[in-house]
Amino acid sequence: MAEFVQVGSAAGVLMLPAGVAGERQMSEPASRDFVCTARSGAEIARLTDCGELVDTLAAVRRMRARADAIEAHTLSRLAMLRSEPTGEVDPDTGRPVWRESRYLPDEVALELRVTRRQAETRLERGTALVRRFPRLLSAMADGELEGYAAAGVRPGHRRRHHHEPDGPHVHQSPQAHRRTT
Repeated sequence: MAEFVQVGSAAGVLMLPAGVAGERQMSEPASRDFVCTARSGAEIARLTDCGELVDTLAAVRRMRARADAIEAHTLSRLAMLRSEPTGEVDPDTGRPVWRESRYLPDEVALELRVTRRQAETRLERGTALVRRFPRLLSAMADGELEGYAAAGVRPGHRRRHHHEPDGPHVHQSPQAHRRTT
């Protein structure tokens, strides 16, 4: 009797004989995630095993994280393709300076069904993840961290080390500021 394995793509899952599957074979965790998130609301309403429900939540979180990583890659690439020259030259590198098209946030806002400001934020975050935080983006692609959590990492901000004095780069909550003054 032939052994069958799951092969997956964006189109769905197919069962193929093991020798035919090749590299597209789904891993065990990916297969479980697909099964969990393919359930309808009615199927979930009939579940009585709390463990299955928690597994479904975990699968949804991993899929959301992967989708957030894809969005970041897509927004970063779109920002690069829609850039336009400023006519200026970077004094440090001698290269032309480019800027994001001023209409890009509007286009992104329409497609993502968010406000222009939210689109700007997502464009900034996506570009920062691709250019400056590739390991964080990799964790998102692996399903470990969602975009919401990654949004806590701010480009240009850095943690203060214990040997550094307080200064303008230290961001404190208003309550913490009141306690120190």
